[in-house]
Parts: sequence; C-alpha cells; structure tokens
Amino acid sequence: SFGGSFYCGAKSIQQTYDGGYIVGRDSGSSDGDVNENKGQYDYWILKLRVDGELEWEQSFGGSENDYAHSIQQTNDGGYIVAGSTRSSDGDVIDNKGDSDIWILKLSSNGMKEWEQSYGGSSFDYASSIQQTLDGGYIIAGSSESSDGDVSENQGEMDYWIVKLYPD
Repeated sequence: SFGGSFYCGAKSIQQTYDGGYIVGRDSGSSDGDVNENKGQYDYWILKLRVDGELEWEQSFGGSENDYAHSIQQTNDGGYIVAGSTRSSDGDVIDNKGDSDIWILKLSSNGMKEWEQSYGGSSFDYASSIQQTLDGGYIIAGSSESSDGDVSENQGEMDYWIVKLYPD
C-alpha cells in the first residue's frame, strides 16, 4: 500500500523491463509516501522493484487538478504518461483551455524529459497512450473542444485520437 493522508488513486500499471512495475496515479497528498504536492491533484508516478518495494516516486503538475490515466515504458527505458491537466503553471507550460490532454515523458529514473499539452477551449483528456512502431505515440482520449488542436467536434463529448511523431 502506498499513499498519503489524502486521496491517492492508481489508474495504470505496467511491468517494466527489469521485472519491477511502473504505476501512474493521482495524488492530493504531500505526506506519507508522497514527497511533494504541486497543487490540488498531481500525476504521482511510482517505480516499484520486483519485490514490490518503492524504488522512487515523483509528483508532476501545477496548481490545479492533474490526473494521470495511462503510463507505459518506452523503448529507451523511460516512461510516457498521458492524462489531463487544468494547470497552466508548475510543470505544465501551455494550457489550451478548460482541461487538456497532458503528455509527460520521463527518463528511466523518473526525471522529466519533456511535456506537451493538446486540446482546445473546452474539456479534453487522454485515457490511453502507446508507443508506436515508428517511435512516436498514439493517444486515445475524449474532447468537447472544436478549436485549438481539435479540428472538429461532432457534438458534446467525442473520442479523440492523436498521433505524435518520434521525439
């Protein structure tokens, strides 16, 4: 069990190349196993050893709600995280509107390599991310926007697929 005194909910887990696990979750805590909170809810990433013990943990986000929904280990041994953000400060450089898809690339030891927001003026979020054969990423999510990075909306909440080229 990992967490703090405030809600910490696991959303995604994957076994890593070394036999351990990478966990993507949300946290509103700044105590217990959580060393830092940057705002309301943050992406909280945990790397577990093969025996289930905590190897490292990192929080990412800004002053608003940031929710991690999907994490995958990448071909270079790092990690890619997808979710949503309402922040426009801290680790989030460019918020497009209400809530954006927020992609975070981490090194193998959990350090931020890059981040990117995608969306429009309304509510947008990512549910899943996978690395593609060309080294890029494919993101599955939803969008209520019809501006910014979203070319068209068919009505209320549409599913939204985003393809990123290799970094």
